[in-house]
Amino acid sequence: MRCEGDYCGVKIVKPLGGDTVGSWQSTLKRGRDAVVAYLETYNSGVGHRTDCRFRNLPPSVHHQARTYDDIDREARHLQSMGYDLP
Repeated sequence: MRCEGDYCGVKIVKPLGGDTVGSWQSTLKRGRDAVVAYLETYNSGVGHRTDCRFRNLPPSVHHQARTYDDIDREARHLQSMGYDLP
C-alpha cells in the first residue's frame, strides 16, 4: 500500500501491534502530547514527505481507508481538531 498524498507515494507499513483505529481515536481525545507520542511510536517508520497532508495519520488509518475520500476525511478531521502537527 502506498500513501495517497500528492507526490508522496511512500510505502505504508503494516500497522504495528497496538496501532488500531480505535486506539488512534482514543488518543485524539487525550490531547496533543498523546497524539505526538502515538505518531512517534507508530508512524516513525513511514517516512512521508514533509509536505504530505496525510503524514500525521498512523498506518492503521491508512490501511482502513478504502478510498481517497476516506483518508482525506480523516486528515480534515485531525486538522479540525487543531492538530496541524510538524
